Amino acid sequence: MNKTFVIEGGSQEYAPYLMGVYALRHKIFCEQKAWVPANTAMQDIDAYDRLNTVYFVHLDDVGEVDGCCRIVPTTGPNMLRDIFPELMGNQPVPCAQTMWEISRFTVDTERLNDSYATISDVTSELLITLFTYALEKGMSRIVAVTDTAFERVLRRAGLYTTRYAPPRKYHNCEAVAGYAVVNEETIQLLKERRDKNLSRNFMPYEQEIIPSDRLDLKSEASPKQEVEHTI
Repeated sequence: MNKTFVIEGGSQEYAPYLMGVYALRHKIFCEQKAWVPANTAMQDIDAYDRLNTVYFVHLDDVGEVDGCCRIVPTTGPNMLRDIFPELMGNQPVPCAQTMWEISRFTVDTERLNDSYATISDVTSELLITLFTYALEKGMSRIVAVTDTAFERVLRRAGLYTTRYAPPRKYHNCEAVAGYAVVNEETIQLLKERRDKNLSRNFMPYEQEIIPSDRLDLKSEASPKQEVEHTI
């Protein structure tokens, strides 16, 4: 059974899942996309994997990580402020307790070929879980640095974003900074699109929030498609 988790806090106490997250990120962002250097530990861990980072993890039907992302508060270190402030144009970089930045969003299409979920299913479940969590925590916006291709992925999932400024060329992509509003309407749109996609499948989903003091460790193939990602 597919399942989405929210893990609050980056303690090594949660190594069974977090190591799977870091390994998937290394595979996608280091080995495949070469956005950051690969390492012998085969783990993508950076300055934004902190104790206040919140992770959203999707498991496939055999309990392996096949999708993930994270959010960090904009009041502390974040990619938009530290690395890509020019993507804001003339606008100030977001910095508020109710505004969090999402990054390292990815889905492992190779694993999906051996599971009952599709890339759209995993994307939808991660986004629904993220925005439900954000609403419960009183967040108002989720901000991101991404590319124009991933903006289209988000729209297909039912998430509509607003750009802060026009895109700029980075390496082999058009990078852009933007945000999505956290409210009931956003979640409803995501669920409606998810339900349309799930109508062709028959595998149910579970969602569970895992606080920092607990983690339960028990725990139609689709064609290969482009991996979905944020920077």
